[in-house]
Amino acid sequence: MIGAALKFIFAGGIIYWLVSSGKLDLTLISRSIKSGPEIYIGILIYIAVVVMTSFRWQLLLQQKAKSKLSLKKILPINWIGLFFSTFL
Repeated sequence: MIGAALKFIFAGGIIYWLVSSGKLDLTLISRSIKSGPEIYIGILIYIAVVVMTSFRWQLLLQQKAKSKLSLKKILPINWIGLFFSTFL
């Protein structure tokens, strides 16, 4: 619990530093939110694609693994992989 709180504090500190130093501009995000429902539709489609991709991975891993893997375990691993492939 404390570890998760420290992670959020650290991430918030980094975002604050980036915004205050001018290295991160959040005006595009605010304009996107004000533009209408398109941003929300895009987010919902992205989440649906991630869930379908995780389900595909579940089917592939069940063919090779000896034990059953639930979608609940595969989905967070897929999100972590997407995060690192996007930001690194």
